[in-house]
Amino acid sequence: MRLVLSTWLAGTCALASAREPLPHFDLDMTGQEYQRALDDDSQRNVDRDAATDRILAAGNRLYGWIKKVNAARPAENQISLSNAGNVAGIPISSPRSLKLDIVKAEFERLADDLPDEMRSVLIDGTIGPTVLDISDAAFLYFARRLDYAYQSAARWQLLIPYLAAYRERKKDDVRGYYHLYLMPNLTTKLSQFASLPADEKKAMEGWLVGLCGNSGFGETYCRDRYQRDMIGNNLNGFYSTMRPYGEKSWNTFWKSKNPRPDMVWTSLNPTQLVAGFQIPSDPKVVAFLRDNIEDEWRWQNWSLKIDFRSNLGLPHIVFEAGATPHVNAIGGSTITMDANQGIEEYSVRWTIRHEFGHVLGLPDCYMEFYDDTEQAFINYQLDTTDLMCSRAGKMNQRLYDELRQAYFR
Repeated sequence: MRLVLSTWLAGTCALASAREPLPHFDLDMTGQEYQRALDDDSQRNVDRDAATDRILAAGNRLYGWIKKVNAARPAENQISLSNAGNVAGIPISSPRSLKLDIVKAEFERLADDLPDEMRSVLIDGTIGPTVLDISDAAFLYFARRLDYAYQSAARWQLLIPYLAAYRERKKDDVRGYYHLYLMPNLTTKLSQFASLPADEKKAMEGWLVGLCGNSGFGETYCRDRYQRDMIGNNLNGFYSTMRPYGEKSWNTFWKSKNPRPDMVWTSLNPTQLVAGFQIPSDPKVVAFLRDNIEDEWRWQNWSLKIDFRSNLGLPHIVFEAGATPHVNAIGGSTITMDANQGIEEYSVRWTIRHEFGHVLGLPDCYMEFYDDTEQAFINYQLDTTDLMCSRAGKMNQRLYDELRQAYFR
């Protein structure tokens, strides 16, 4: 289904301006990544109440304790909260709602549930033992619950300074377009709307108003227009009018832009795209780039090959302590990575694969905004199997087709 939507519908649209100036906080960040982001964001970070501080303090103790335990263990027996196997993604059909009051309540339930051995360390602040006195399985069960609470509280703190921009971003919420596009017998249902079951009418109302929201006209206008057309039995007309706005918003997540002149893919070698890259001085970084990027960016008998050269105008990588990984623009030249993260970490290996997609001109395909009705940040990934949407994603036919259109000559 995703290939039908993302490939068949993909058109030429720029990224919505509301998404571009905001800090880049990947939806699948790890707790340790949130730690570093909070440290880097300290000057902009809003005041925290005691309940939020309690969550963040417990998470900090957890990560410090795990580091201490792992230092005394062999490499094959490390405690790990995140890895390639347990990244599930956040489907557009099951978006995540982030509301601080709910996070606080869930944390307090967790604090009551913790085994005594963990509560004394994580809540009371006693020194954690180097050797766990509970099973790894039990430790991980509770540790992952705390990790999720910490990530949620940390994300709230990172996003809330930009609340106005995230409110404005709601106009790019494409769930209405997505659900209505996939709905069987949509025309019939819209013409017979009054006879539909109440729960189906409620869902469709939300999707139709959301589709109108993609126009940028505002929620008041969209609800009034929906009510008028619903009463007048003209919802098919409403949908026909609003559908192009939803399609335009949807397309912004898929279409590449700013193709780079230093990428070479021609009929002389149709199975390979050669990507120029400024050679790093550290051989370990060279291997990190080559091994991860070339391993990911391949499809069937096609592959991407990095051509390391000394040209200053080529894409290049820089490491800054505490930086949130990003590329300076879609189709940009500078990949910035966090110098505090080891390049052997799973999250770092995934990040360079994803960020190189931005160098190639591919946008992110996930969405986050603030919903005043729910009083929550809402986020989701348009396709959890796609590398540019989710850490659960990979290279796929859609990405190959987009690159071929942009670069093959």
